Amino acid sequence: MSKLSEASNDGQNQNLSTSTQSNSTPQHVSPNRKGQKCKLLNWLEVDEVVAIGRWVTNDPNAMVHCLALGKNASRVWVDEVKNPSVELWKKYADMETIEDALGSSIAWPTEAIIVMED
Repeated sequence: MSKLSEASNDGQNQNLSTSTQSNSTPQHVSPNRKGQKCKLLNWLEVDEVVAIGRWVTNDPNAMVHCLALGKNASRVWVDEVKNPSVELWKKYADMETIEDALGSSIAWPTEAIIVMED
């Protein structure tokens, strides 16, 4: 497993999600990562896997439930919930917990996502 990666100009992967001390996060990840299975970590306690999903994008202009994704976030699809009571990083009108987001896409902090290698 590796942290969410972006393809550099020559197609090789580089670390996208750096330690929490880093202030810079690249704004785009190569489209070849779209659909890649990933682990969503608890955004308050990053050692806990709260869900399994699929990475969609980290384009800050991408829309998630009629809201722009914004900086330092990725849009992910939630396929499996491990801890249903964890609150969403960004709440939506009909979703407050990760369980509410099952089968939907949400914004999640990029630093709390681990892309699973094939």
